[in-house]
Amino acid sequence: MTDNNNDGPTARVTRGELSVSIFRNLGRHGTFYNASPIQRAYRDENQEIKYSSSLRQSDMQPARKLLDQVDDKMEALRQEDRAKSMKADRQQSSEPSNDMEP
Repeated sequence: MTDNNNDGPTARVTRGELSVSIFRNLGRHGTFYNASPIQRAYRDENQEIKYSSSLRQSDMQPARKLLDQVDDKMEALRQEDRAKSMKADRQQSSEPSNDMEP
């Protein structure tokens, strides 16, 4: 079972018409990240922006590069989480203990 920390994505990575959203989730073993499927933006006959998960052949190279960027972003988010956790642990361990008996 997972819980999403918020209703929206934690980050969004875009390359041209293609984009991927990244979501932070909490699970039994801590925080982890998931990526949405690649979406391609296009305009319909009324010039309204629409989204599709169908990719054209010409989207393949940009999609590959986009997924590399998504992987890099997810790793950066994991490292930020670790750094925050380590900082919180250091602060907690440096606080005076209230467990001492008089």
